[in-house]
Amino acid sequence: MFVVRYDINEKEPTLDSKLCISNHFTYVEKCRRGVDGSLWRRIFRRMMRSIGTVVKITLICLNLWVLAVVLVVCLGHWRVFETVDSSSMYDNSHLVVMRELKEDTDRKLPIIAMSVTNISEVESYYVPPESDSIFSLDKLDKAVESDSGKSKGGGGDKSAANKKQAAPKNIGKRSAPPVANPQPPAPPKPKAPAAPASPAANPSPSKEDSKLKNLQHWCQQQHSKKTSYDKIPASKLNYIVYDEKHKLLFCQIPGAALNEWRKILLITTKVVDTSAPSAIAGGDVFGKYGKSLKKLSDIPDASKRASILSSYYKVLFVRDPLERLLMTYKTKFKAASSKYFHHTFGTQIIKKYRKGASEADIKAGSSVKFSEFVKYIVDVEHEGKVNLNEHWQQYYKQCHPCVVDYNFIGTFENVEADTRAVLKTIKADREVKPPYVNNRQTLSEKELTAAYKEVDILTLKNLYKVYLADYTLFGYKCPSFLHDMLEKADTFHDY
Repeated sequence: MFVVRYDINEKEPTLDSKLCISNHFTYVEKCRRGVDGSLWRRIFRRMMRSIGTVVKITLICLNLWVLAVVLVVCLGHWRVFETVDSSSMYDNSHLVVMRELKEDTDRKLPIIAMSVTNISEVESYYVPPESDSIFSLDKLDKAVESDSGKSKGGGGDKSAANKKQAAPKNIGKRSAPPVANPQPPAPPKPKAPAAPASPAANPSPSKEDSKLKNLQHWCQQQHSKKTSYDKIPASKLNYIVYDEKHKLLFCQIPGAALNEWRKILLITTKVVDTSAPSAIAGGDVFGKYGKSLKKLSDIPDASKRASILSSYYKVLFVRDPLERLLMTYKTKFKAASSKYFHHTFGTQIIKKYRKGASEADIKAGSSVKFSEFVKYIVDVEHEGKVNLNEHWQQYYKQCHPCVVDYNFIGTFENVEADTRAVLKTIKADREVKPPYVNNRQTLSEKELTAAYKEVDILTLKNLYKVYLADYTLFGYKCPSFLHDMLEKADTFHDY
């Protein structure tokens, strides 16, 4: 601090005073500049400290969030990082609750523990709800792993391993000899004499009753609450045609005696004046008479549709799904006359799945390999953006057997006898003369094996999952050729 001295006898400051005053103002100017500089530095430092604090807080929050996510994922309640593997990517197609009911499901696969070996060879029987019939993938894995360990000389409890092999018993040879009147294991004797009898205890159920009970059992397992008929959208009934005179509903499944049954319905509805199905040309079924049969979905009144569904005799025919698939490939892609399928599906299949395909092959679309066709089906079903074409779509998505209570399930393997039974029930057996089927095309075990050997094991396994619901609902076994292939490839335990 400078002190300016004034001489009381002088009017102006002395020289020393002037120097001091000059020095004082110079210092003050320097101080002012210094103060301004330090102020900005302090502001800058505070800003930097604030930014650093924000960054630190942000990092701490991020660390806490990551830690929380890791803990939750480890506990299994939030599957953020779960990868899509081959065991879960097809759950939305093979679980029977179905897209039509739009419900979420878990990874449990409905697999019949004691199912028929072949509907055409032996009688199926009802699997009672009391039995432990639904196996998860994990349970099935353990069951077959114990079996494989035993076959390789591994140790373990043999009795336990035998018990766990219940699920693979569903798989057997197509040519296996029939088993007369198969029955489920007898339940233990109840101590109380008045105990109610199990549904499976009914003696010698008929083949048809057994198929229907099997269907009802698995539908009940997946969806216990029944949808009323008046709540079913018309779009879900698009494949069902009806005969008003005989009060018959028939669900059309391509590749499962559909042409034969359309001929029969053209006769019973008097569209064609004949009694012999063979008198109707095959090309006229969907050509000349393509729109002659009445579709249930064309009825706009929901209550009227519900009345028909409740009172009419409801029928559908099915076939081994993988056999039907191969036959579809032969008739739709190998046949030179099938231009629609060549251009609509063949072109895109060849373009997507064949490396180095020529422009001529892509344009023609007629040289699709069976392995390419199978990959296309698996990928389309996995993506779920569009439905499969009706010629290879699953039965349960076409006929909705867990929503519509069918009275009769016929099979392509026994089409002549089953058709006769239906016509007799609706009292139309005198209007239609046999034979009902002129040329029933079937495939041998050798043909099936040769065709499916072209498909890689992973794709084959996923293809079976696509059609697993149909195999389960309608009592078909896993084909022996598929079982043998997967077992040899050491992947049997995963399907």
